[in-house]
Amino acid sequence: GSGKRMEFSDEPVRWSFNQENDTRRINQRIEKKDWKKLKKFALSRKGPNHRMYYFAGFAEIMMGNKDAGYEYIEQFVFHEKEELPFEFVTFNALKLLVTHYYQTKQYEALIALDKRADIWWFRLLEEATTNQMALMIADAYARLGDNDASVKRLTEIVDRARTETAEEDRFVTIPSLGCGVL
Repeated sequence: GSGKRMEFSDEPVRWSFNQENDTRRINQRIEKKDWKKLKKFALSRKGPNHRMYYFAGFAEIMMGNKDAGYEYIEQFVFHEKEELPFEFVTFNALKLLVTHYYQTKQYEALIALDKRADIWWFRLLEEATTNQMALMIADAYARLGDNDASVKRLTEIVDRARTETAEEDRFVTIPSLGCGVL
């Protein structure tokens, strides 16, 4: 798609399943940093398009209403009537929730998120960020005493590096995370 990426950066949008007209309106509001209008637009368009909850949540977070923002994003991620779409909107929602849950020590919520979404799909989009999320999830399992689940997730990260051409495998390279997750 065209326009700006739907998150906290100015990188270009890679793709979304939003209608082109909706994407253009969302991008306009993000570019103008008009968070109230973004929230209002997203909530007016949510109907069958549950990803609009992400944009309402994003707007709330940008206005400083983090609790309300995360609640909207949870409504998108934990909506049970449809599978989460494989797109940057979903990736950004997961990235925000995983980080939020980990930083606020909501380990049970983080494990519920892990059971709802397969974060490994998103290694195709950003492998380093996906590995960071996997580390936080693995640590959450360990903190709650489920060492087998923790080891399983850590092994999934390591197993991706066990190819003969690991140096050439773009899904293996992990830059210094510097986040002190474990």
